Amino acid sequence: MSDFASRHTSVPKSRLAIAGVDRPGPDGERVDQYEDRYKNFVSVVRNTGTLIRFAFYAAGLLAFGLISLSISRVFNAVSFYSVNAVDEVPSFRLVDGELARLSMQAKVTNGGMIGRIETRHYGQPHDRNTNLTITLTMPPKAGTGTTNTFAEVRNALAMSAYTNMTSGYGSPRHDLEAMFGPVRAAETRITADGLIKPCLTFQSRFATEAVRLEGSYCEATGAKPSPYRLACILDGLMLDARLASAEADAFLRGRMAQRPYCTSTPVSQTMDTQSKSLSPPSRWSTPSPIRR
Repeated sequence: MSDFASRHTSVPKSRLAIAGVDRPGPDGERVDQYEDRYKNFVSVVRNTGTLIRFAFYAAGLLAFGLISLSISRVFNAVSFYSVNAVDEVPSFRLVDGELARLSMQAKVTNGGMIGRIETRHYGQPHDRNTNLTITLTMPPKAGTGTTNTFAEVRNALAMSAYTNMTSGYGSPRHDLEAMFGPVRAAETRITADGLIKPCLTFQSRFATEAVRLEGSYCEATGAKPSPYRLACILDGLMLDARLASAEADAFLRGRMAQRPYCTSTPVSQTMDTQSKSLSPPSRWSTPSPIRR
């Protein structure tokens, strides 16, 4: 028996397979097929998971890049439209004896689409004396409606923050004339520190868009401000230095060479502001069964 076993083991494997010895049965072949299929399936799943993971990484990087780009654009837009204080004094002043006795504050701001705004405050709104605030605005580019819109919004917000102005619809308006050009003024009131003061708000209507004057003028408490007085005050505007805008500087200096001139004319009302009362019931028509 031992001799047969030794001879059986010494025969080459290929001969054993030909002789029918040590040949895998059908169950073994089926198991090998299942193992190969399982290995292929695992490999496909592993490769698919790797591709999905890298796709998620790429999508995340793309989303992060888009968010960063959006944030940078927002911050650039905010910084472009922001207003920065400039450590300079205004290039203009008002020559008037009454205003010279009041305390004076000055501020210069500059911003992207807003332009350069030079402001002088004569007196304070909560004082019981006269006070006047005037701003000289120079948009960055003349003739652009968008620039004027941004400047008007900024000035309106600044004026509302400085004093709580209230003006009713249909308030009287006045056309002022000075050597620099026409100015429109409107009667209003401001409420500051518990005081209600009648005032005049004004805005220039110069023949150029390179420069604009705006502000408010209030007399002593209870006294109605004079439009003619305001026109003469604006007529006394003087330039102490060259303006940042060459076009604005040339316009104002050209007008300063003219003789002093100030007038005021009330604006006539061109629309019906009377309240129409309802007719009495006696004039109401009664229903009639007769058809016409």
